[in-house]
Amino acid sequence: MYNEQGPLPLRAEVDSCSNSPPPCILTNGQRVFIPIVFTVPRSTTTLKTEVMLYFTDENGILYNLPVEEPRTKNTCKYLLDATCPVRKGEILLYPFQTLIYEPNFDDGQQVAVEIMIYDNKVEEVMCLRVEFIFHQKAASPTILDA
Repeated sequence: MYNEQGPLPLRAEVDSCSNSPPPCILTNGQRVFIPIVFTVPRSTTTLKTEVMLYFTDENGILYNLPVEEPRTKNTCKYLLDATCPVRKGEILLYPFQTLIYEPNFDDGQQVAVEIMIYDNKVEEVMCLRVEFIFHQKAASPTILDA
């Protein structure tokens, strides 16, 4: 886990890969759950989360794809043991989750999920990027009558 833009969280663990080394395996249509603990760098009245999916195609061209998730519009609503407004230095726990579904990815495709939390001035509060290996769901076995 790393970031390129905002402050890192104090702690973040991908629920589905706590027993395996990075990158985690992500199955198409899987809900990703990442409890994120972070410190608020400045007081704010609101928090909003944006999620981007980064990947390269077979020609090495980098793409980013926004992930739409209703739970991210009002991050304050989903904080555990806290409500907005929040004060500078406050430590928050955000049980982030989102559904990742992309039918056009190849099996074994490397992807990164970037989670950015912004304050009411649209300044970064926290940034986290997690690397995954993408796998398509296995087809259901067909049972034939003898």
